[in-house]
Amino acid sequence: MLKLSVIVPVYNTAPYLKQCFDSLLKQTYENIEFIIINDGSTDNSSEIINEYAQKSPKFKVITQDNKGYSGARNSALEIASGDYIGFVDSDDYISPDMYEKMIKEAEQNADIVSCGFYRVYQNNMQEDSNRLYVNLSKNGHYSELILDHGFVWNRIYRTKMLRDNNITFPTDISFGEDTFFHRCALFAAKNVVYISEPLYFYRQERKNAQTTLTDKRNMSFIKNCEKLYCLADEKTLPWLNHLTLSLCACGYERIAKEYKQEYFEKFKNLVNSRETFKILYPDCSGAGLMINLRYLSLKILHPVMYYALRNNNKILFDCVINIRIILQNLSKVK
Repeated sequence: MLKLSVIVPVYNTAPYLKQCFDSLLKQTYENIEFIIINDGSTDNSSEIINEYAQKSPKFKVITQDNKGYSGARNSALEIASGDYIGFVDSDDYISPDMYEKMIKEAEQNADIVSCGFYRVYQNNMQEDSNRLYVNLSKNGHYSELILDHGFVWNRIYRTKMLRDNNITFPTDISFGEDTFFHRCALFAAKNVVYISEPLYFYRQERKNAQTTLTDKRNMSFIKNCEKLYCLADEKTLPWLNHLTLSLCACGYERIAKEYKQEYFEKFKNLVNSRETFKILYPDCSGAGLMINLRYLSLKILHPVMYYALRNNNKILFDCVINIRIILQNLSKVK
């Protein structure tokens, strides 16, 4: 029976911890350990962690000074004893049968297993079922999977693959470190499986969450792509170009106004450092109307964004970004 190690970094998330830990304890898969890293919390997270550690021997606790997400997860990676490793963010929660269903797929010799998820807002939930990536993985189109979200929490990874390829979380990236980790794992993986069913609940709109930050840490989106270019091969490169335009545009949208010019310059320099910039788009057949519309819009916006960056036209670039934001807001309307 395969063993699973689930890594949960905790930093000042006390209001959400009990819901998170309760969802771990309700897992129907038995051969599992939960590695909880108390990453220098200053609220009452420590008391809640100790309470649950006393409830179940499956909880193993690491207490350390604050090292951030990368430092916390890397500490747990060193001691994880499972055949597979999963991650849960401490302000989120998971379906009771999530890991049972994922391990069932892993038993078919998968290196990475991913599932769909819900984005949990204050008043509703929005499903992300990954239907496009289910189709791509079934057909062995692994290079295209680089376009998927870089989240690590809706996946499990074969431990041997991670250790054989020295895959850990980068400590020189302050934001989006999971994006780099996941894509490094994709480059190393030989068998990737997607489950369309949403089994993870990803909390949105939480105050002080990383996704709400507007400071210069968002520059990490660009550094992330710079590092990935060092690892990409010729087959992966057109998909990485696609990812670069999408991912770095996301960082530009988030960063505060006073840093936008500096961000634009770095983004422009990254694009101009590539001798060629071929961009590919996935076959969205059977993936649903919204996904098809999304990639149709990107086929229009990406070339215009690339032209604007190549020609130092920030006005045109800002127009593209504004259209992106409008389209994203429209997709959230129920």
